[in-house]
Amino acid sequence: MSIGHSGLSGVRAATFDLSSIGNNVANAGTVGFKKSTTEFADVMSGQVGGGVEVTDLRQIFKQGSVQATGNTWDLAISGRGFFKVSEGSDDPNVAVKDNFYTRNGAFGVDELGYVTSSAGMRLHIYEARGEGDNVEFPVSTNTTEILIEQSDSEAKTTSGMTGTFNLDARVSPRGSAYIAGSEGTGSADGKSLAVGSQFVINGKTVTVTGHAEAIGATAGTLDGTEAITLNGVTITTSGTQLSDLVNAINDSTDVALDGVTAQVSGLGQLKITADEGDLLIAGDVDVLTRLGLQSFASTTIPAVTLQTLANDINSVGAAVLASVLVSDNDTASDTTDDYNTLELSANTPITIQSGNTQALTGDPADLTRDILSWAGLSEGTQDVVFNGTVNPSQDNTYDHSVTYIVYDTLGSKQTMNTYFQKVTEGQWEVSVQRVDGLGNTYPVDEETTLKVGTVEFDGSGALRKMTSGQAGASTVVYDNSTVPVVNISTKLTFDSGNPSMGDNGMVSLDISGTNQFAGKFRIIDLGQDGYSSGALTGVDVDEDGIIRASYTNGNTKELGMIALFEFNNPQGLRQEGGVLWKETNDSGEARPGEPGESIYGRIKSQALESSAVDVTEELVSLITAQRNFQANSKMISASKEMNQVVLNI
Repeated sequence: MSIGHSGLSGVRAATFDLSSIGNNVANAGTVGFKKSTTEFADVMSGQVGGGVEVTDLRQIFKQGSVQATGNTWDLAISGRGFFKVSEGSDDPNVAVKDNFYTRNGAFGVDELGYVTSSAGMRLHIYEARGEGDNVEFPVSTNTTEILIEQSDSEAKTTSGMTGTFNLDARVSPRGSAYIAGSEGTGSADGKSLAVGSQFVINGKTVTVTGHAEAIGATAGTLDGTEAITLNGVTITTSGTQLSDLVNAINDSTDVALDGVTAQVSGLGQLKITADEGDLLIAGDVDVLTRLGLQSFASTTIPAVTLQTLANDINSVGAAVLASVLVSDNDTASDTTDDYNTLELSANTPITIQSGNTQALTGDPADLTRDILSWAGLSEGTQDVVFNGTVNPSQDNTYDHSVTYIVYDTLGSKQTMNTYFQKVTEGQWEVSVQRVDGLGNTYPVDEETTLKVGTVEFDGSGALRKMTSGQAGASTVVYDNSTVPVVNISTKLTFDSGNPSMGDNGMVSLDISGTNQFAGKFRIIDLGQDGYSSGALTGVDVDEDGIIRASYTNGNTKELGMIALFEFNNPQGLRQEGGVLWKETNDSGEARPGEPGESIYGRIKSQALESSAVDVTEELVSLITAQRNFQANSKMISASKEMNQVVLNI
């Protein structure tokens, strides 16, 4: 009867359901396990139903809880992705079973260095391509098994150093602009310069003042018949005191004596000065001798000398120091020595522009001379020059220093000492010295360094210009003050003196971000890209699935990125046992993606995803399935009893 067949199908269906529930409960502790549920459908037999049948065992891909373990190679996925694993073989003649997918992230490293599950299934990654900051992990279905090699990492030579600093703006400049006038200038050739002549230095107008002076010896009593000629004007007195002659000079109204004054010094000497022009003294030799002025007889005393011009320059506030270089034990006011020269110095550039030259009073007019020519100067700008050499053993030869540890191709550790010298306001020179492990230096002289470039800063302390080069050859590599801006790089490139370092000995120093503020020298950042060989110390996996190996030399290397795959219909995957799934037509093709990307999920290292089975929920389902089994068993018993009644009639 149909009642018996329906009950039998119900028992079979309940038995299948009980088996599914039992499997779920049994795997409540299996890492990455996903529960299954039994789906049923009714069976029609004529007008009355014919029982029930099992239509599907549906997998539920619910996220399991993530539990920390402390084991590096325990990996948990928080998302919909799957690990890709394969049953690998080191024998090229043995086919490799591939394309298995799992959520069980309990991995470890086997004796060959492969990352495998407890069943020997090897984990797959996207292979790393490139080095350093240029590493990429091309995502594709073409993945590879990860192999952790225990061999030492190769040494890498230093090709670039980096540094970000604050250079102290309060440091006094070491460089200077220097101009030496030509020899034989001033009045050495008999030509004078008029008071009032002008020229411009650093935007400041220098006006020549001048001061001619003659001081006689201590004079005795006059006889009242003395006469002296000053600038062509004869002065006489009938008095018998030196003061009488002084009064006669000062009372003269002749224009030739404008600016000429006389006085008696505290020592009783006759002192005659001229502030508006030269002073020419003449007269009877006996009279001049009695006045102590015989040495000035028929001699023009210039009001303007190199020394008075130097004084005028120093007084205008042009930030330029003027002085007179005197030779042959002469004096700065001497006008007959062909070797006296005017010197100008400053710690900023010196710019000279022409002005005007006043006409000399009196004759001859050809005594007039251009002020710049007279001073031995010329128009133009003299930049700051600094020829100072850093001596590493003397810290007073540089302002700031920093030490880099660098490496050659063999991994030998060497030192690159870097020095900063402030040349002028806002401008610094950079020098280096390399010292190898034996103490040998480059340059060879251990008391010298190699200038590798200059850096300049604007008024706000920001980097404005960089010039790279050595041995007289330099190139502007950065300048944001020009149009267009020069922005080749912010690197100073130089010869390290070691062909086994960098690019055939060439090494660069990148100081982008360096500034110049009024504060202590500070190292903000320091680095270099070389390292010695090193032994493997550990491996880490980050949330993005990137695997990094660490070595004793402090270096890290990105070995690859863990490959994750996702399916359009995960319920269509075929279970293979061992928490493994196989791709099917129902699941769709596996689609690769990066950890942390969209639905693929992030990877948590040192953690495992627990089974997605809720035991309490399964026990409730168990009670329901058991009741269904018992009810259908009663149906079979009822059918049997009914058949027996019929047979007993």
